[in-house]
Amino acid sequence: NALARVSLGGTPDTAVLAQNGGTFGAVAAALDGLAHRDAAAYAAAVRGLLADFEAREEFLTGVRFADTVAVLEVLADARGMAVHPVSDILPPPQGL
Repeated sequence: NALARVSLGGTPDTAVLAQNGGTFGAVAAALDGLAHRDAAAYAAAVRGLLADFEAREEFLTGVRFADTVAVLEVLADARGMAVHPVSDILPPPQGL
């Protein structure tokens, strides 16, 4: 629901995500940053989320890919806020 609201330009209710902390807290912070166009907050959250993905040995999908970060970056790019992190678990930035 929070992701859908941000993708449609709305403000998400991230309270439940934030309460759970950890990865969920980072996702909440990134979504809030996007919704409020707070580039610094978004960047810090997405970098923390990527670090969490990079430290994982197992992935829900079975594929070593930071899918949540990739989706957030698409939304951020549309707002001119993308961080464009480089990682072996993300697609390479455009133009490389």
